Amino acid sequence: MAQLVARFHGMEEVGGSNPPSSTFYPAFGRDIFVSAALRRCEEDGVSRTRDLTRGEPLPLIVRFSWPLVLSAFFQQLYSFVDSVIVGRFVGVDALASVNLVYPIVFILLGLTMGSALGFCVPYAQAVGAKDHASASRYFWNGLYAVVALSLLPAALAFPAATPLLRLIHMPASLLSAAASYLTIILLGQVTVIAYNFAAGIIRAHGNSRRPFHFLLLGCAVNLVADLLFIVGFGWGVAGAAWATVIGQAVSAVCAFAYLRRMRVIATVDTSGSLRTLNGPVIRRLGTVGLPMGLELAVNGIGSLILQACVNTMGAAVVAAVAAAEKIRSLITLPMENLGAAMSTYTAQNIGAGRIDRVRGGIRAALTILIAYCITAFGLVLVLRGPLVDLLLGPAVPEISTFAERYLIVVAVFFTLHALLQVFRGVVQGMGYGMPALASGVLEILGRVVGGGLAVYCASYTLVCLANPLAWALAAAYCIILTVHQVRCMER
Repeated sequence: MAQLVARFHGMEEVGGSNPPSSTFYPAFGRDIFVSAALRRCEEDGVSRTRDLTRGEPLPLIVRFSWPLVLSAFFQQLYSFVDSVIVGRFVGVDALASVNLVYPIVFILLGLTMGSALGFCVPYAQAVGAKDHASASRYFWNGLYAVVALSLLPAALAFPAATPLLRLIHMPASLLSAAASYLTIILLGQVTVIAYNFAAGIIRAHGNSRRPFHFLLLGCAVNLVADLLFIVGFGWGVAGAAWATVIGQAVSAVCAFAYLRRMRVIATVDTSGSLRTLNGPVIRRLGTVGLPMGLELAVNGIGSLILQACVNTMGAAVVAAVAAAEKIRSLITLPMENLGAAMSTYTAQNIGAGRIDRVRGGIRAALTILIAYCITAFGLVLVLRGPLVDLLLGPAVPEISTFAERYLIVVAVFFTLHALLQVFRGVVQGMGYGMPALASGVLEILGRVVGGGLAVYCASYTLVCLANPLAWALAAAYCIILTVHQVRCMER
C-alpha cells in the first residue's frame, strides 16, 4: 500500500513512522508540532472549520457547496449590473468593447486563477491528514507561486494588450477603450489570483461561507466604485476596470486577514524552514496546479473555436446561441460549484486515507445533481420562452425560436454536464493535474468536431449538440479514470 500511495503522489514517503491517518499523503516529517496558539484556536472554534472526513457525505456536501453556488451567482449578478452601468452611462460601444475583451481575459487568467486553486489541493490533503507542518509548507510555497504567476498577466498588460485585441479583429472604433480596459484588468489581476488562493485555503478547512461573505463585500464595493468612477468622475471604461480591481482587492485583503485570524498555519517553526522555498513542495504544487490552470485556459480556447464556427452561420444564429448560452451557464452554475466542492471533499478524504468516503461522496453528489438536472429540465421546458424574452426583449421571432430550441436540446443533456463536474472534481481532489487537463482537451475536441460538422452540414441542431458532445467525451474519461484509481487504492 505504501508503494502504491508513493506512486499515486509521484513522491516517496519520508521515513517509516507515518501515522495511518496520513497514508494517502506524502509527508515531509512529523518533527514540527502544532503550537499552543493553534490548539487554542481549534478548541475555542475561532476557525469555524468543518472536517469533511467525518459525518454523512450528503448533508456535508450540501452545506459545503451552497455558499459556492451563491458566490458564483453573485459574481454573475454583479457582472450583469456592471454591464448595465457601462451600457447606460458610457454607451453601447463601451459595453461592446468590454464584452469583446472577456474571452482574452478568460484565457489569459484561466491559467493563473486555475493554478492558484490547484495549489490548494495538496494543502487540503494535508489538512485531511492532520499534517500541519506539511500544510504550512504548502501554504507558503503556494503563496510564492501565486505571486510569481500574477506577474504573467501584469507583464502582458502594456506590450500585448493592443496586439491581442487586433488579433481577434477588434473594430478600430472600439480599440482604444478596449485596450485601456484590458491593460488595467491585467495589471490588477494579482488581486483575483490572491483572493482565489486565499479562498481555496479557507475552503480546504471545510469553511465555504467566509469566502462567500468576502466576495459579497467585494461585489458591493465594486458597484459603489462603478457609480463613483463612471457616473461621478466620468472615467468611462477605465473607471469600470478600476472598480473591478478595487472590489477584488477588498475581497482578497479580507480573505488573508481571516486566514491570519484562523491561524491555519500556526506551527512552531523556530528555524523558519516551513516558510522557505522547498523543491519537492514546489514540484508537487506545479504538478497539480499548473495543469488545472491550463485546463481552464484550454476550455476558453475551445469556446472561442466553437464561437468562430457559430459566427459563420448568420447573425440570427449568433444572437440566439449567445443568449441561450447566458441562460444555460446560469442554470448549470450549481453543477460546476458542486464539482468544486467535490474537489475539496475528495482532497481531505484522500489525505485521511478514507477512500470509502470518496465513494460515498460521489454517490451523494450524483444524487443531488440528478435531482437538480430533472428540476432544471422542467424549468427550461416551462420557462424557456419568458427567459429568452427577458434577455432578448422584442427580438426577431426567428432568434427567439433558435434560442429556445438550443435550450431544450442542451437541457436534455444536463446529466452529462453534471457527471463531468462531479468526476472532474474528484480527479482534481485526488491530485491528478494532467488528467484534468486531458479532460479539457477532450472538451475542445468535442466542440471542434461538433462545430465543424455543424458548419459542414449547415445544421443548427449540430450547433446545439456541440457542447453536449464535449461534455460526454470529457465525462467518460474522468469516470473511467476515477473508477480505476479508486479500485487501485482499495486494493
